[in-house]
Amino acid sequence: ALFVDTDVYVCNGEAVAAMMDAAGRAFDILLTDDDQNGGGKLANIPEEFTERNTGVLLYDTSVPEIRMLFTLYATYFVSLVEQNPTVIHDQPALRQALFELTQSNSTGTQPTLRVAELSKYQHCRGIWPFKSTERIVKLACVFVHGDNHIREFRNFRLPCSDEPKESALALVGTKVSSWE
Repeated sequence: ALFVDTDVYVCNGEAVAAMMDAAGRAFDILLTDDDQNGGGKLANIPEEFTERNTGVLLYDTSVPEIRMLFTLYATYFVSLVEQNPTVIHDQPALRQALFELTQSNSTGTQPTLRVAELSKYQHCRGIWPFKSTERIVKLACVFVHGDNHIREFRNFRLPCSDEPKESALALVGTKVSSWE
């Protein structure tokens, strides 16, 4: 199954189909490390186990641990909101659920959920690529996340994998903001 946020633009349907075909064989869930947001402090979770972005999730619905993951994710999110009603980000709840299902526990039980990384060069979001020419050149966007791809008034646009990169390259080193 594929879940995408409403502000995700799918650039390459064939690449998505290939990823979906690999689900179940190569991984149980495919998602992007959200290292640009870090992860902060969550009880019993090391900061090195960073948040994952929830805007693009590709997963195998036949894997029982996936149902368990989403159940824990929802439970932890409700708990976070009950503790702090101003919570708006769901990534900490997913981070907690993933940690629980991917790390060995105190009883020695080995995790069985297979998590794979969707590269940030394929799940393109934010302004980080504009910090260097090398980053723009490496982009192979299958998904462009954020409304910069669909709203004309934005001052930058991340290119899809099959699009020229000249306009993005021209912005390297300039002040680029998704809110301008």
